[in-house]
Amino acid sequence: MSEHTDLTPALASELTLADGVTLPNRLAKAATSEHLASRHGAPTRQLIEAYRRLARSGVGLMISGNVMVDGSALEAHRNVVIEDERFLPELRRWAAVTEGTGTKFLLQLSHPGRQSMRGLSVAGRRHDVVSASEVPLAVGGPMFRSPRALTEPEILDVVRRFGRAAGVASAAGFDGVELHAAHGYLLSQFLSPLVNHRTDRWGASLENRMRLLMEAVRAVRAATPESFVLAVKLNSADFQRGGFEADDALAVATALQADGVHLIEVSGGTYESTAMLDGTPGRSSTVAREAYFVEFAERFRRELRVPVMLSGGFRTRRGMVEAVEGGAVDLVGLARPISHDPDFPRRVLDGTIEASDTRSVALGLREVDGLLNSAWHQQQLARLGRGKAVRPGRHPLVALALFVATTARDALVTRLPVLRQPSRGCSKR
Repeated sequence: MSEHTDLTPALASELTLADGVTLPNRLAKAATSEHLASRHGAPTRQLIEAYRRLARSGVGLMISGNVMVDGSALEAHRNVVIEDERFLPELRRWAAVTEGTGTKFLLQLSHPGRQSMRGLSVAGRRHDVVSASEVPLAVGGPMFRSPRALTEPEILDVVRRFGRAAGVASAAGFDGVELHAAHGYLLSQFLSPLVNHRTDRWGASLENRMRLLMEAVRAVRAATPESFVLAVKLNSADFQRGGFEADDALAVATALQADGVHLIEVSGGTYESTAMLDGTPGRSSTVAREAYFVEFAERFRRELRVPVMLSGGFRTRRGMVEAVEGGAVDLVGLARPISHDPDFPRRVLDGTIEASDTRSVALGLREVDGLLNSAWHQQQLARLGRGKAVRPGRHPLVALALFVATTARDALVTRLPVLRQPSRGCSKR
């Protein structure tokens, strides 16, 4: 019996979620920021074409990058924004990229909270930096403004925004949404005792700190049909002393399961502790078993019934198979390997490749390398959106220079007066 026959069934097997949706295999395209929307927040033709290519990569599930629920608070220039149905035609074209593939497509809904660099909003909108409490980021210096604490009416408005965005995503034809409660974005900020210093019903105890996430989950469920997939991306820990810990994460995951969430993606870290990019330092298991948060995922799988997806660090077919067959995960999330080779999932499934030769894009500067890795992904997606091949060998300095140039251009364009309808053209990245 060939190694291909031995290994492939574990990854090629279907996974049926509690809502009855069946994923054709155990490989997923994990979320990576694209920054390919128009300056008004609409999906562009370039973004749609990039995902049309990714839908044919062989993955059973695709998750988009940050889709923001508030146009006055962005993760980056040119995020897609869903506040109402104004971009429904473009969203329908985006959702339709999976036709004929069997791949399911989730939009990742997010609010950046305090992790929003200066000057980020859709055209003509005031930029508003908010969080659970007035706790500034400890990194980034002048790039980030200190946040103000949300009032209770504003918190309730955030909840409504998640529900409204999910309802629009359902109307557009997406298979579901993933709420981003990891990596230090707003839902994660409320979960963290380091950031959430509130003494009202939204802070102090873990039950109160998870209230915003749970209310957002309920708003999404109320706005969408039963067959609509509801996933949550949750930190296994923030990896900061005194922050959100593994026991907290399991308690939140248990509550999410009780409220009918269909899939939980395990991750970790924030802008201040970038474990999602380079794993958890000092853990021999990370080196031996590839995946950054595999020990946390195993604990989730032991104690929960809801399927668990793990992203970060997977590079070899054998490592993925061992994670699925060993019961650590139900779904393997891939990001860098797909940006490096858009056919990598298909080649893993058909046994024609054993490992990705992708590597971290780094200059050895902590605060720069996080942005650089994200920019490198964005540039590969931008090339796919223009019908071009990826450039996995692009030098970090070239990627950084292009990132600086496009960021400056996008900042200028965002500030121009609104003179015409949203552009559907392509960028030159």
